[in-house]
Amino acid sequence: MIRIAVDAMGGDYAPKITVIGAMEAIKKFSDIEITLFGNKYEIHKYLTNSNRISVVHTLEAIKMDEKEAIKKMRRDKKTSMAMAMYSVKEEKNDAFVTAGPTGPFVAGAHLIIRRINGMKRTALTPMFPTVNGHCLFMDVGANIEIKPEHLLQYAHSGSIYAREVLEINNPKVALINNGEEKGKGRVIEQEAYKLLEQDPKINFIGNLESKYLFDTDADVVVTDGFTGNAIMKASEGVLKAFSTLLKNEIKKSTKAKLGAVIMKKNLKNVVKRFDASEVGGAILLGVKAPVIKAHGASDAYSFTSAIRQARSIVKKEVVRKISNVLESE
Repeated sequence: MIRIAVDAMGGDYAPKITVIGAMEAIKKFSDIEITLFGNKYEIHKYLTNSNRISVVHTLEAIKMDEKEAIKKMRRDKKTSMAMAMYSVKEEKNDAFVTAGPTGPFVAGAHLIIRRINGMKRTALTPMFPTVNGHCLFMDVGANIEIKPEHLLQYAHSGSIYAREVLEINNPKVALINNGEEKGKGRVIEQEAYKLLEQDPKINFIGNLESKYLFDTDADVVVTDGFTGNAIMKASEGVLKAFSTLLKNEIKKSTKAKLGAVIMKKNLKNVVKRFDASEVGGAILLGVKAPVIKAHGASDAYSFTSAIRQARSIVKKEVVRKISNVLESE
């Protein structure tokens, strides 16, 4: 049985969506058990099915808008997020899922669960939507300052994840840069390019300009956390702006409204392709257990997807396989 610890109080709509999402996951997967960490009085308002779901009570939680959230994570072991992480460290649970704030999530994973031996930097890794499907995009904010060898480790861990979880036989790896030609970019990109190109275990396809990210056929895309975070947020903003502009245009004429009705299914398919709820959350690759960060505004369906993702990572023993690669270096 796969045991998953859930921060029931994390997220904009917790604990409602986390509890409902957990119950849906239990229905879908017969091989999981879930422990909800949080205020039991609030949790039981929504917990209508406790089959394979247990509750660990705590009144402390890290709020989404908390100003000193990382400090609270460091000093307060009684928050729902910290208690859930400690349960994974103590091997009472196999994986952790939260929709809580990113800063405390990353800090807690480093302080409590700890990095894999030999892993010099972790990478917050979401699935980035593309025209061809999705690619692993790492890092989007765990580490701002890194070295070329860290990007090589990202490529290794991302390739393992792509093979084991996404079932891609020979994952293609690309490096974010300001040009496609070899020799472009800062020193870090130039040196990383050499390392990636020379490593026989990496299927490196070269540099990737961010404007081609939505259209890439790469399976794993690596960059530093500052660049990745900026690209991710800019992309989210562009998609929201495009959606608003499209809705405004549709409202302008009867012909446009009629066209929208005719293309309703097609438009839904496009929206679904870029919907984060379809792929779960971002995994922090490089720590000793699967830890998943669902979007703060997740609905129940999205949170269920994050739990599904955690289950899959445990089943495929991704963390152990990353450890084996690092130990062999």
